Amino acid sequence: MHGVTLRLPDTGVLALVGPNGSGKSSLLRLLAGLRQGTGGAAYLDDRPIQSFRRADLARRMALIEQQATTMIVKRVEGRSRKPEMC
Repeated sequence: MHGVTLRLPDTGVLALVGPNGSGKSSLLRLLAGLRQGTGGAAYLDDRPIQSFRRADLARRMALIEQQATTMIVKRVEGRSRKPEMC
């Protein structure tokens, strides 16, 4: 991916569309901090994405991958971080 400049609005819905292999998933992984680029930088609120802790990024954005596995939660007790799966 080369020469990409992107500025997103603070609110609203954005559609990222393009043919297979055009870099949509790669761009989203860079923006989510899951991958580092070899040049350039990605910023969130004028701060490099890499400077955020993973938990702080997770509070501000969500990413659902194409091959995401759907889980059905049967029961969550108290504040357990391991719900019982069906």
